[in-house]
Amino acid sequence: MRLGEWLERENWLASDFADQVEARPSDISRYKQGYAFPRRIMMERIVKITGGQVTANDFLSDASLRIIRRAQRDNAGGRF
Repeated sequence: MRLGEWLERENWLASDFADQVEARPSDISRYKQGYAFPRRIMMERIVKITGGQVTANDFLSDASLRIIRRAQRDNAGGRF
């Protein structure tokens, strides 16, 4: 389950979740949007707080898609 889905389902504000995992609200926002991937210790906190409903695999798809899109955009101009 994606972090944003979990927060919505559980009725958590991102700022409250950030406090629980000892992160900045902007970090949580970046994780939710797929712009950043949590480091190991942060991932452990997220898994613990969500009861294992949000895991590293849930972030991989977002991060992978962003990387692919960025590469496609960069290569659209003929650069390789």
